[in-house]
Amino acid sequence: MFEQINGLKIEEGSTYRSHVGDLVKILSIDQKSNQMKVYNISESCHTWHRIDSAIKDNKFKDKVA
Repeated sequence: MFEQINGLKIEEGSTYRSHVGDLVKILSIDQKSNQMKVYNISESCHTWHRIDSAIKDNKFKDKVA
């Protein structure tokens, strides 16, 4: 788990709406390598993001129930 600047806590296994409106699920967070693996449900693809970039840029805007 990590927290973005906007206060949103990002957790493995949770689904979020990205800052561009895509629905994404966090598959894994690796603090040591500064990477997280994400499945973009909206585009049906896997992506990888840097954790520090997600924190700084608030890549996720809200958690989806």
